[in-house]
Amino acid sequence: MKKIFFALIILSLAVTAQEWQSYTSMRNSNGLALDQNGIWVSTNGGIFHYNFSTNEFQKVMKEQGLGSHNTTALNLDENGNVWIGTLEGIINIYNQNAKEVENINEIFNSDKTDKRINSIYTSGDTVLAASNFGISLINANTLAFRETASKLGNFQTDFKVNYVTKIDGRIYACLDAGLAVQKINSNNIAAPESWNSISINSVPGANTISQVLKFNNKITLLTNNGVYQEITNGTWSLLALDDTELRKGMIKNNILYVSSLTNIYKIENSSPVSIYNSGSNQIADFIIGENEEIYVASANSGLIIHTDGNSEFIYPNGPVTNLFSSVTVDDNSNVWVGSGTDVSGRGIFRLTQNGWINYTAPNDNIPSNSFHKVFSEGNKVFFANWGFGFTIFENDEFTTYNTTNTDLIGVQQNTNFLVIGDVHTDNNGNVWFINSETISRKPLAVLTNNNEIIQFEFNNPRINAGVKLEHLVVDQYDTKWFSVRDEGLYYFNEQNTLSNLNDDFVGRLSSSNGLNSNLITSLAVDNRGELWIGTSQGLNVIYSPNSPTSRAPANIFGLRAQSITAIEVDALNRKWVGTTNGVYLLSSDGLTVIAQYTERNSPLPSNIIKSIAIDDNTGIVYFGTDFGLTSLKTEAVKPKPSFTTIFSYPNPFIIDNNNNLLTIEGLIKDSQIKILSVSGKLVAEFNSPGGNVAFWNGLDSDGEKVSSGVYLIVAYDSEGNEVATGKVAVLRK
Repeated sequence: MKKIFFALIILSLAVTAQEWQSYTSMRNSNGLALDQNGIWVSTNGGIFHYNFSTNEFQKVMKEQGLGSHNTTALNLDENGNVWIGTLEGIINIYNQNAKEVENINEIFNSDKTDKRINSIYTSGDTVLAASNFGISLINANTLAFRETASKLGNFQTDFKVNYVTKIDGRIYACLDAGLAVQKINSNNIAAPESWNSISINSVPGANTISQVLKFNNKITLLTNNGVYQEITNGTWSLLALDDTELRKGMIKNNILYVSSLTNIYKIENSSPVSIYNSGSNQIADFIIGENEEIYVASANSGLIIHTDGNSEFIYPNGPVTNLFSSVTVDDNSNVWVGSGTDVSGRGIFRLTQNGWINYTAPNDNIPSNSFHKVFSEGNKVFFANWGFGFTIFENDEFTTYNTTNTDLIGVQQNTNFLVIGDVHTDNNGNVWFINSETISRKPLAVLTNNNEIIQFEFNNPRINAGVKLEHLVVDQYDTKWFSVRDEGLYYFNEQNTLSNLNDDFVGRLSSSNGLNSNLITSLAVDNRGELWIGTSQGLNVIYSPNSPTSRAPANIFGLRAQSITAIEVDALNRKWVGTTNGVYLLSSDGLTVIAQYTERNSPLPSNIIKSIAIDDNTGIVYFGTDFGLTSLKTEAVKPKPSFTTIFSYPNPFIIDNNNNLLTIEGLIKDSQIKILSVSGKLVAEFNSPGGNVAFWNGLDSDGEKVSSGVYLIVAYDSEGNEVATGKVAVLRK
């Protein structure tokens, strides 16, 4: 029972000290708010503040309490608090003095389908939030959620509200279908009869209204067909910019400024003058400053500050986009990212100790931006490209192999279009890759150490031309395991004789052999050599890959029916499993779910995990999604090659009722640890979980709390040849 007790303690260690960090692109910005020190910018990767004097950035992310990185609306209240709306309907309030975020989740928790916050208006103690189903009224001081108006006059219930404001004490709401105006002395905004409805049909030529203002004492509408003003009650006339889709507007010094997709116009009477053209940088929002400088929230270039004809592009260091299709970590702890396929790919991203480096075609000697898989071995990094072969990064240089310098053949529609599904190396340093959709019927190939490419055809079992190959891994026996879409898992071993095809070991596993599904979604080999197989319907494991047909793949019931998206193994042989419902951390045998992380209980930006990578040097686990990258610092650090110094923390170690743990660091593989009193009496004995660290819960071998005092820590290898010692002061409360 004592051994079982300590094993259970070890299982809980992964979640003891959580240190999260988010990495996102903040180039896709959509909202601005000026304060006395600088400007706040909302993006689809969180929000940031840019200080004009110091040029410093301050980011507010999920680990600071932000409910979501997908921010869609931004404003400041009179106390300087930053109000942030999100795609999911979460309203966040960032207190700049306390540096804390509070969340209002009433809209997020509602039963509505589309909850996006489109604009936020603040005045005194009143906050109005326009969402995709109405207007919500919030008290700015108490943060109390007062009510929601989902039917505005005669307009359809749950109609999208693009913009909300107050003019002369009355609420105005812009809808695609028209304009809703609060009736005079009508305080119950949730009552449909409290609203006047002005149909879009009364605005000639317009189909949508994006914003409403009061300009030259007239109600003014920004529409998809220009600027309109109210002539008489219910009658509208075009003021300017006929046939121009307008997005945002503001009034400064009695001048109306409006923006289209790429232009900002100045309107003093009825003659618009373009004062800024953004070129290819789409304008999502803008502000005119005190000295007529222009601040632009760009949908693809972050914050743009335009002064005296010059534009400055400003955003925090980060990746180009928030697409993290594939992630790996090299031996120097550099994080490498493949962004996606031909449609979504934006190049290669690299996270170093000094920040992000982005590689994009054609500037960085890479054939295209469509890198969708990455793999690293040592300090070499391998990239699978969607259409242009595969690329190797070594000694700060990229080398690409495709149809221009090899005899590889691509897809039927264009044989030069070479889709590499995945890349992996074997124990001899050969580079194996799968040629997806090739018409050559040679889907598996290898780049040897002699720079020769050898291709392999499969006849028994047969692999047809044009099939999609997606995932590849090589085990400790140099068996190549790869998946074919909807056909299961294939394996191949050339028996270390690349030129001799007669001794090749080939086979296929499918649902008829015990796989949960023929749709394989991820593959990983653990520290024991077991093959872990992710499918669209759960997780399988092959305990003996050297004899794959000797027994059916085992089904991991803890994740049955889950759609697996990624599998990685840490230094403690635990399995980090990505799914469409977040991340699961499994014990080394996969039988125990140690933890589950989702976008609601952690800083993960999305429950749909695209990729996972682990840095065994630091214990940091990286989770890639389509909404950014998030990391979690864990204790799963690879063991030292030999003992040098072990140390423990916290020291002193306080034993109370909070289930504190003492961390013992600096261990070698499979260390055995003894806790001794100063008189040499054995207090507790246990094994390390396999990595660089072990943990003690402050209990003796009988499960009782030890007394206060100084204790010796003795760590040694399984043979007793290496020994290291340390000490810790214990305070029992």
